[in-house]
Amino acid sequence: MTEELLHVARDVARSTAWLGQIRYDAVRRPATRLWATDRFEVWLLGWLPGQSVELHDHGGSAAAFTVVRGSLVELTAVGPGSLVERQLDPGEGRVLATDAVHDVLNMSMTPAASIHVYSPALTTMGFYDTSTLALTRVEPVEEEAPIRDDRTPVGSPVRSLVRL
Repeated sequence: MTEELLHVARDVARSTAWLGQIRYDAVRRPATRLWATDRFEVWLLGWLPGQSVELHDHGGSAAAFTVVRGSLVELTAVGPGSLVERQLDPGEGRVLATDAVHDVLNMSMTPAASIHVYSPALTTMGFYDTSTLALTRVEPVEEEAPIRDDRTPVGSPVRSLVRL
């Protein structure tokens, strides 16, 4: 399923229907829910320099993401106090199993954006202590109605994905 989610993220990225939806905010990293089906949901995240999520899980959802603008760094927990670092440039992505714990950061000097796909829909995120990997808190994911873009032509990758 995770490879399928990466395929969806890359198809959405290629569609460019999301371009006008990127938001940046210096106080809080914005996330925009683009599409939702009964099998997955798609989010667009804007990242200003220095922004990150914190070490987290996806509440039991499988996930995949691809960078669409700028570059991001992913830190994947492989044990207490042990993180693997990967730089991801536009077009590069990652798949995450339901039990993955990671962080994503914009360590560059320019804004970045990424497309994220979750299955099932993301409802909670658990946050972890970096040194011990102990769960420190669980937060609900705010409900947001998906954006509906009637300008997306029938037959485009985005329209066909919504029917998956």
